[in-house]
Amino acid sequence: MIPKKAVILAAGKGSRLMPFTAEIPKGLVRVQGKPFLLWEIEGLHRLGVEEILILTGYRSEKIESLLGPSFQGTALRYLFNPFYGTANNASTLGLAEEFMEGGGLIVEGDIVWGRSFQEALRRGLESASQPISWAALPFLDGMDGSLLVSDQELKVRSMDFRRSGAPLPEGVLWKSSGLVSLSSEGSLAYFPLLLKEDPATTPKYYDQVFQANLSRLPIQILPVPGENWMEVDSPEDLKIAEGLSL
Repeated sequence: MIPKKAVILAAGKGSRLMPFTAEIPKGLVRVQGKPFLLWEIEGLHRLGVEEILILTGYRSEKIESLLGPSFQGTALRYLFNPFYGTANNASTLGLAEEFMEGGGLIVEGDIVWGRSFQEALRRGLESASQPISWAALPFLDGMDGSLLVSDQELKVRSMDFRRSGAPLPEGVLWKSSGLVSLSSEGSLAYFPLLLKEDPATTPKYYDQVFQANLSRLPIQILPVPGENWMEVDSPEDLKIAEGLSL
């Protein structure tokens, strides 16, 4: 089932995207003329998401001013993380506990995606059977970031955070697409673990909390294509994203 709610992580400074983020938050950097956040909001709207909570921090007022209270009938809400400068995004996501009580989608705020990604995501969400479903694409040489290892039945067995050039583990390897779906049961299992982190100082990413608790958090991979998807962390990534067929 496709969740009716989504939360977008958009609090960070985006220092690796300087100078583009000198005056605006990372989520407002434009790819093909459109801010990251608007790519995501439009995609979530097409999926049927009815309410989106945007978690802000750096230059939060610019996000609220540009996006406003709704997008074509999809309600937009905002929560500010005062610790965005001293903690990582596990702190930011913790703000969404109440909003996510009935489940929902977690979306990283620096992703752009096209229609084929969205359609594959839709099919995956409609057939998902686990409390936690992680949209991911096949992990290729040269990739880094969140690496998920599954069995042949697409159940996640381990996670790692790979830097380019590091050896790859054995198994079926997946690159996180920056989108996780929680059912009501999944949300109730995950958020108490997340909220054990100090909101003011935790250095953890939200996915590291998943990694540390895999034995109690069953996760299913939802395969999505990577040809019109991009996580934009640097000016070099931005150049590549400009050439995608979105």
